[in-house]
Amino acid sequence: MQLLRTYGTCHDTITAIDWSADGQFLAAASKDLTARVYSLNPIPGWTPPTLAGHKDALVGVFFTTAATQQAAQLAGQQPVVLYTVSKDGALFGWSLNDPTARPAAAAADASGKAADAADAADADAGPEQQQQQQQPPSLAQGSWGLSCKHFFMQRGARLSAVDYHKPSGVLVVGFSNGLFELYQLPEFQVLQTLSVSHERISAAAFNAGGDWLALGCARLGQLLVWEWRSEGYVLRQQGHYFDVSCACYSPDGAIIATGADDSKVKLYQLSSGFCYVTFSEHRAPVSALAFLPRARRCCPPAWMAPCAPSTSCATDPRVVGEDRPAAGRAGGPRGPRVRPGLSPTQPLLASCSWDKTVRTWDVYDSKSQLEVLQHSHDVLALAWRPDGKQLASATLDGQVYFWNAQDAVIEGVIEGRRESGRQAGQRQALCRQPVVRCSLHLTDVQRRRQHAVCRRPQQVRVRVRRG
Repeated sequence: MQLLRTYGTCHDTITAIDWSADGQFLAAASKDLTARVYSLNPIPGWTPPTLAGHKDALVGVFFTTAATQQAAQLAGQQPVVLYTVSKDGALFGWSLNDPTARPAAAAADASGKAADAADAADADAGPEQQQQQQQPPSLAQGSWGLSCKHFFMQRGARLSAVDYHKPSGVLVVGFSNGLFELYQLPEFQVLQTLSVSHERISAAAFNAGGDWLALGCARLGQLLVWEWRSEGYVLRQQGHYFDVSCACYSPDGAIIATGADDSKVKLYQLSSGFCYVTFSEHRAPVSALAFLPRARRCCPPAWMAPCAPSTSCATDPRVVGEDRPAAGRAGGPRGPRVRPGLSPTQPLLASCSWDKTVRTWDVYDSKSQLEVLQHSHDVLALAWRPDGKQLASATLDGQVYFWNAQDAVIEGVIEGRRESGRQAGQRQALCRQPVVRCSLHLTDVQRRRQHAVCRRPQQVRVRVRRG
């Protein structure tokens, strides 16, 4: 790749560029309220025109086709060569005036400069280049002038995106209020008006045929493909509005599920990258996801407020020929749930909560609660044995319980508090006074692992002794 030209006459950021049909000219729109037309190859005696008149920053510039210009001439209208669009909703059409209509002094000055430049370049130019210099391109002949003005009347909204399909002459404009409009040029006739969201439309683009229109909303993470002739959706994709908090793969690795703080669960196909279903039944942020080991189902729990128990089992609609459970809400713990556990051998879902319970559920019947396993402290984690015959739960007091989930019977207990390696005489002092004094006797290895948490509204003092 080689750099051919550098143009630096714009005084602010360039927001849009467009090539002419013959590829010999380039139009650039800038935030300095002007548009400029540059030539790819130097033309003796020709100065790049500056098209001014807008009152706000430009967001789009488009050349028209020769067919559109010829149609305007047959209709007795002045053909528009270039369109410019600004943020305040102004559409300007620029035309090339007849070169003979220029003032005589300006014409004589231009011809003198052209003659001097041509004489200087004749010595180094070949026959073909000399012939091209004698006949400048059509866009370099004559003067540019404003031929028409149009305004998009959207009170309280600013123009944020624009695109122009040259073969059909259809212009699309998107606004900051989530509304977009289609216009037929040069008649400036409204074809369609549609609102896709309440947020700013940040991008708009036609396909090659001009039948499909792609609209993007950066704030919502939304992509919409609209077939404007039949007025129907071709594709609609939207990411999570808030932070993604969890994700998991399906057992076959073909699907990935994501949960976010916007209380939604989305399923994506890894082969295409598209989201093909969205579950919005949760009323609180989704904290974890889990797929059934032998089925295409995922179970997302949500962080619920106290006294507002609910959980839902979201079903993949692609599963055909099975009895899919109706999504519902079942009564459950009155505390936030942590990551659930699915049995590897049977359709059982176990959920633990800070309300000192572990509950088992039938995943094919969202309203069926099988057992409630009571604990003496808040349950922090749980896990199934690989054969699915035992369920282990860990509590805040350091205990690990082993349950028979079918019979709700404890089969074993590990007292984790006594497995830290401390001796009988090395224990924490109890909180017996309003001002708490905790004495910790730690070995060199235990000092890195142990810590004391004292919860009192009064002042807390900690004294550490090395044994």
